[in-house]
Amino acid sequence: MYTVFDNLEDGSEPWHVCRSGWCANQVDHMSVTLVNHQLQTLYNYRVGFVLSPATEFVCGYTADGGTQGREMGGCNERPRCSSSHWWECGWRPDQLREAIETQLAQNAGGYNEYIISTAYWEANLPSIIEAVMCRSDCDRARQVHAAYLQAYGLTAEQCPLVYYEYNVGFRQL
Repeated sequence: MYTVFDNLEDGSEPWHVCRSGWCANQVDHMSVTLVNHQLQTLYNYRVGFVLSPATEFVCGYTADGGTQGREMGGCNERPRCSSSHWWECGWRPDQLREAIETQLAQNAGGYNEYIISTAYWEANLPSIIEAVMCRSDCDRARQVHAAYLQAYGLTAEQCPLVYYEYNVGFRQL
């Protein structure tokens, strides 16, 4: 899973959920995108984090879920998806395989959106983050990477800085 900076993170420590300013106390979830060799499209192309494969999500969408401003990204409001009804619904954690298969059939070139509760996110720092990633603005990624390593006493071997490229995947910078 991958998450990108979208102004809902803390401005000075972007590995934390927004803690001050307009978004403080308004964010109960983080949106992330699941990428693999078949689903390669990111939500956007800047800087973000690669998350542990053990990361738990609340629900997911095979496209943009329209989650901003919705309690827990709308997961509790929407019915359970199925391969025959994959829009205006949410995929549950026990449906990950079906969600991926459905996205490959219906929206293979698009990005998806999975919801992680901010309580889970914060409780699992720093282990939830496996790498700092960039596709553009790699100078900003280098700054965030250095600050993150320092904040948690990690080494670049424990949490590398990586670049993401379509049809190639992640490579260490």
